Amino acid sequence: MGSIQIGDTVKVFTQVGLMKESKWLVGEYLDDVPDDRCMIQVSGNRIMSNRNKVKKFTKATQEDVDKFVKSEWPALKSTVTLGAEKLLGPNPPKLEINEEEHSISVENGWISIAPSIEERESIIGFIEYPCWSVSIAVSTGGGYWDPPDFDVCDVGSCSNTVNAAQLFIETIWKETNRSFWESASFYEFTDEPNLN
Repeated sequence: MGSIQIGDTVKVFTQVGLMKESKWLVGEYLDDVPDDRCMIQVSGNRIMSNRNKVKKFTKATQEDVDKFVKSEWPALKSTVTLGAEKLLGPNPPKLEINEEEHSISVENGWISIAPSIEERESIIGFIEYPCWSVSIAVSTGGGYWDPPDFDVCDVGSCSNTVNAAQLFIETIWKETNRSFWESASFYEFTDEPNLN
Protein backbone atom coordinates (compact mmCIF):
# COMPACT_ATOMS: atom_id res chain seq x y z
CA MET A 1 0.00 0.00 0.00
CA GLY A 2 3.04 2.28 -0.16
CA SER A 3 1.57 4.40 -2.95
CA ILE A 4 -1.57 5.39 -1.01
CA GLN A 5 -1.08 8.32 1.35
CA ILE A 6 -3.34 9.83 4.00
CA GLY A 7 -5.82 12.15 2.27
CA ASP A 8 -5.71 10.29 -1.09
CA THR A 9 -8.91 9.52 -2.95
CA VAL A 10 -9.47 5.77 -3.00
CA LYS A 11 -12.09 3.18 -3.80
CA VAL A 12 -12.98 0.64 -1.15
CA PHE A 13 -14.98 -2.55 -1.64
CA THR A 14 -17.54 -2.25 1.14
CA GLN A 15 -21.15 -1.71 2.18
CA VAL A 16 -22.55 1.41 3.84
CA GLY A 17 -26.02 2.30 4.98
CA LEU A 18 -28.77 0.09 3.60
CA MET A 19 -26.71 -1.44 0.79
CA LYS A 20 -27.46 -5.16 0.31
CA GLU A 21 -24.07 -6.05 -1.13
CA SER A 22 -20.56 -4.62 -1.27
CA LYS A 23 -19.52 -2.31 -4.11
CA TRP A 24 -16.48 -0.21 -4.97
CA LEU A 25 -17.20 3.16 -3.36
CA VAL A 26 -15.16 6.37 -3.52
CA GLY A 27 -13.71 7.53 -0.24
CA GLU A 28 -10.79 9.27 1.43
CA TYR A 29 -7.87 7.35 2.95
CA LEU A 30 -7.64 8.41 6.60
CA ASP A 31 -5.04 6.22 8.29
CA ASP A 32 -3.20 2.91 8.54
CA VAL A 33 -4.39 0.54 11.26
CA PRO A 34 -2.55 -2.54 12.60
CA ASP A 35 -3.31 -6.03 11.30
CA ASP A 36 -3.17 -4.97 7.63
CA ARG A 37 -6.25 -2.77 7.93
CA CYS A 38 -6.97 0.90 7.25
CA MET A 39 -9.55 3.59 7.98
CA ILE A 40 -11.50 5.13 5.09
CA GLN A 41 -14.15 7.84 5.07
CA VAL A 42 -17.03 7.02 2.69
CA SER A 43 -20.12 9.24 2.41
CA GLY A 44 -19.50 10.76 5.84
CA ASN A 45 -18.95 7.33 7.47
CA ARG A 46 -15.62 6.21 8.86
CA ILE A 47 -15.13 2.54 8.14
CA MET A 48 -12.40 -0.02 8.77
CA SER A 49 -11.34 -2.13 5.82
CA ASN A 50 -8.78 -4.74 4.91
CA ARG A 51 -6.03 -3.11 2.85
CA ASN A 52 -6.54 -5.58 0.02
CA LYS A 53 -10.04 -4.09 -0.49
CA VAL A 54 -8.70 -0.56 -1.04
CA LYS A 55 -7.29 0.82 -4.31
CA LYS A 56 -6.11 4.26 -5.28
CA PHE A 57 -8.57 6.23 -7.45
CA THR A 58 -7.20 8.68 -10.02
CA LYS A 59 -9.87 10.95 -11.52
CA ALA A 60 -9.54 12.52 -14.96
CA THR A 61 -9.52 16.31 -14.90
CA GLN A 62 -11.32 18.65 -17.29
CA GLU A 63 -7.85 19.55 -18.57
CA ASP A 64 -7.25 15.87 -19.46
CA VAL A 65 -10.54 15.76 -21.37
CA ASP A 66 -9.87 19.07 -23.15
CA LYS A 67 -6.39 17.93 -24.23
CA PHE A 68 -7.79 14.59 -25.52
CA VAL A 69 -10.59 16.30 -27.47
CA LYS A 70 -8.24 18.91 -28.96
CA SER A 71 -5.85 16.25 -30.25
CA GLU A 72 -8.44 13.64 -31.36
CA TRP A 73 -11.48 15.65 -32.59
CA PRO A 74 -10.21 16.24 -36.17
CA ALA A 75 -9.40 12.53 -36.58
CA LEU A 76 -12.81 11.50 -35.20
CA LYS A 77 -14.66 13.80 -37.62
CA SER A 78 -12.74 12.60 -40.67
CA THR A 79 -12.90 8.90 -39.73
CA VAL A 80 -16.65 9.02 -39.02
CA THR A 81 -17.34 11.00 -42.21
CA LEU A 82 -15.34 8.58 -44.36
CA GLY A 83 -16.85 5.55 -42.58
CA ALA A 84 -20.41 6.80 -43.14
CA GLU A 85 -19.68 7.53 -46.80
CA LYS A 86 -18.04 4.16 -47.51
CA LEU A 87 -20.03 1.80 -45.27
CA LEU A 88 -23.59 3.05 -44.85
CA GLY A 89 -24.85 2.57 -48.39
CA PRO A 90 -25.52 4.93 -51.26
CA ASN A 91 -27.67 7.25 -49.09
CA PRO A 92 -25.94 7.46 -45.70
CA PRO A 93 -27.69 9.33 -42.90
CA LYS A 94 -26.76 13.00 -42.58
CA LEU A 95 -24.11 13.52 -39.92
CA GLU A 96 -24.84 16.36 -37.49
CA ILE A 97 -21.47 17.71 -36.32
CA ASN A 98 -21.54 20.00 -33.27
CA GLU A 99 -18.22 21.86 -33.05
CA GLU A 100 -19.01 23.40 -29.64
CA GLU A 101 -19.94 20.12 -27.93
CA HIS A 102 -17.45 18.09 -30.00
CA SER A 103 -20.18 15.58 -30.80
CA ILE A 104 -21.47 13.87 -33.92
CA SER A 105 -24.99 12.49 -34.21
CA VAL A 106 -27.60 11.31 -36.69
CA GLU A 107 -31.34 11.92 -36.82
CA ASN A 108 -31.52 14.69 -34.19
CA GLY A 109 -29.34 12.90 -31.66
CA TRP A 110 -30.86 9.42 -32.01
CA ILE A 111 -27.34 7.96 -32.11
CA SER A 112 -24.41 10.10 -31.01
CA ILE A 113 -20.72 10.07 -30.16
CA ALA A 114 -19.22 12.60 -27.74
CA PRO A 115 -16.34 13.01 -25.29
CA SER A 116 -16.67 11.17 -22.02
CA ILE A 117 -14.65 9.54 -19.27
CA GLU A 118 -14.21 5.82 -18.71
CA GLU A 119 -12.81 4.09 -15.68
CA ARG A 120 -10.37 1.20 -15.84
CA GLU A 121 -9.42 -1.06 -12.99
CA SER A 122 -5.92 -2.47 -12.56
CA ILE A 123 -4.21 -4.40 -9.79
CA ILE A 124 -3.13 -1.19 -8.06
CA GLY A 125 -6.05 1.13 -8.67
CA PHE A 126 -8.85 2.69 -10.65
CA ILE A 127 -7.92 5.29 -13.27
CA GLU A 128 -10.25 7.50 -15.31
CA TYR A 129 -9.36 8.18 -18.94
CA PRO A 130 -10.87 10.54 -21.52
CA CYS A 131 -12.63 8.64 -24.29
CA TRP A 132 -15.36 8.82 -26.93
CA SER A 133 -18.74 7.47 -25.84
CA VAL A 134 -21.43 6.19 -28.22
CA SER A 135 -25.03 6.42 -27.03
CA ILE A 136 -28.51 5.88 -28.39
CA ALA A 137 -31.81 7.51 -27.46
CA VAL A 138 -34.44 4.87 -26.70
CA SER A 139 -38.16 5.62 -26.46
CA THR A 140 -39.71 4.71 -23.10
CA GLY A 141 -43.23 4.63 -24.51
CA GLY A 142 -45.42 7.01 -22.58
CA GLY A 143 -49.06 6.54 -21.74
CA TYR A 144 -52.53 7.75 -22.62
CA TRP A 145 -51.94 11.15 -21.01
CA ASP A 146 -48.15 11.24 -21.20
CA PRO A 147 -46.16 11.78 -24.39
CA PRO A 148 -43.35 9.31 -25.12
CA ASP A 149 -40.11 10.00 -23.30
CA PHE A 150 -36.54 9.04 -24.14
CA ASP A 151 -33.69 7.51 -22.17
CA VAL A 152 -30.11 7.80 -23.34
CA CYS A 153 -28.42 4.38 -23.23
CA ASP A 154 -24.67 3.91 -23.47
CA VAL A 155 -23.59 1.61 -26.28
CA GLY A 156 -19.91 1.69 -25.37
CA SER A 157 -16.81 3.82 -25.13
CA CYS A 158 -13.29 3.76 -26.57
CA SER A 159 -10.22 5.87 -25.95
CA ASN A 160 -8.90 4.84 -29.38
CA THR A 161 -10.45 7.23 -31.92
CA VAL A 162 -10.60 4.75 -34.82
CA ASN A 163 -12.26 2.10 -32.63
CA ALA A 164 -14.76 4.71 -31.37
CA ALA A 165 -15.60 5.76 -34.94
CA GLN A 166 -16.05 2.09 -35.86
CA LEU A 167 -18.43 1.54 -32.92
CA PHE A 168 -20.43 4.64 -33.92
CA ILE A 169 -20.77 3.59 -37.59
CA GLU A 170 -21.57 -0.04 -36.65
CA THR A 171 -24.26 1.19 -34.23
CA ILE A 172 -25.85 3.34 -36.95
CA TRP A 173 -25.84 0.38 -39.36
CA LYS A 174 -27.24 -2.02 -36.76
CA GLU A 175 -30.02 0.32 -35.59
CA THR A 176 -31.10 1.47 -39.06
CA ASN A 177 -31.38 -2.17 -40.17
CA ARG A 178 -32.95 -3.52 -36.95
CA SER A 179 -36.47 -3.61 -38.41
CA PHE A 180 -35.37 -5.98 -41.19
CA TRP A 181 -33.88 -8.48 -38.75
CA GLU A 182 -36.80 -8.22 -36.32
CA SER A 183 -39.29 -8.96 -39.10
CA ALA A 184 -37.13 -11.59 -40.86
CA SER A 185 -38.85 -14.40 -38.96
CA PHE A 186 -42.15 -13.42 -40.59
CA TYR A 187 -40.85 -13.77 -44.14
CA GLU A 188 -41.36 -17.03 -45.97
CA PHE A 189 -38.05 -17.92 -47.51
CA THR A 190 -37.84 -20.47 -50.32
CA ASP A 191 -34.89 -22.75 -50.90
CA GLU A 192 -33.76 -20.54 -53.77
CA PRO A 193 -34.39 -16.87 -53.04
CA ASN A 194 -34.96 -14.57 -56.00
CA LEU A 195 -31.92 -12.33 -56.05
CA ASN A 196 -32.89 -10.34 -59.17
